[in-house]
Amino acid sequence: MRIEDIAKKVNLSNSTVSRVLNNSKSVKPETRRIVLEALEETGYVPNLIARSLRTSSQTIAVVTQDILNPYYIEALYAIEKICRENGFAMMSLNSDNSKEIEKQNLIQLLSMRVGGVIFLANMLTEHNAVMRRCRESDVAIVTMEGFLDGVDSVISDCKPGVRQGIEYLLRMGHRQIGICHGSMRSMPATARIDEMKRVLAENGVPFDEHYQFFGDDYLEQLERARTEKRLPTALFTINDNCAISIYRWCRDVGLRIPEDLSVLGFDDISLADLLSPPLTTIAQPIGYLTKLAMKQLIARMRSNEDHDHVCQISVPTELVVRQSVARLEREALATIS
Repeated sequence: MRIEDIAKKVNLSNSTVSRVLNNSKSVKPETRRIVLEALEETGYVPNLIARSLRTSSQTIAVVTQDILNPYYIEALYAIEKICRENGFAMMSLNSDNSKEIEKQNLIQLLSMRVGGVIFLANMLTEHNAVMRRCRESDVAIVTMEGFLDGVDSVISDCKPGVRQGIEYLLRMGHRQIGICHGSMRSMPATARIDEMKRVLAENGVPFDEHYQFFGDDYLEQLERARTEKRLPTALFTINDNCAISIYRWCRDVGLRIPEDLSVLGFDDISLADLLSPPLTTIAQPIGYLTKLAMKQLIARMRSNEDHDHVCQISVPTELVVRQSVARLEREALATIS
């Protein structure tokens, strides 16, 4: 299928479709969405190889969703180091938490001569058609943000760490436990939220939906809860980057951590131990995860055999106790050991 066919399908000019393919900023968001949906439906892949040989089979692409998140920065650093040690070049594509940009990144990858792809993005199930084309290509793929059928995966298992973290909050006397997170489209975020609620229920503590602060405006939601005097005593943040935002918000409004609000994070990024007070968090071993993922990816890239067996590795998380959770002696229960 040609650009002309796509343009005719969506009733737009050839030049407009071309600008979308080239990621031009002059294209309106709605127009971009229409063209990308048409590209996905038709399985169209532009032949960028014929126009440019800037990428090659010795290049590994990394797809991220938030390049400003310290977790992804640390992961990219580790991946780049392994690429350099093994003679590979690395390129990164960032979606900036946009579903449409992520879809465009996937389409772009299909057009490039990359040898392998690491997916740090976690909205992949929303792009089934494009992901199917990725799996059918000769490009080696490993995901690090969730299991996908037919694709090698290396992920952290949030369940043991979340259980340890929530039971620790309970032992410290907390019963009003809230959660902060961004997009609900994230597979890891959903898993962490579900496990938190499961652990609370098992311990006879109902989860109050008023204590769920989510979306881009979760800080504004917290501020409303503070002014209305309905803040929980502890907050579980879906990642350490969110915890850092909570620290800043507490400083701005005059709340003390942990005296006025206890905070439990997730990731254990390098900054967690440098916060004041140091952050109690659930650690997923970033360096070890990237090492396993790259080992699997490089093995796939260097093998000429077809691999019917899909390798899916899960690494457990664990609680790291520091100083961001206060003990509420009057509410502590002896039944939580």
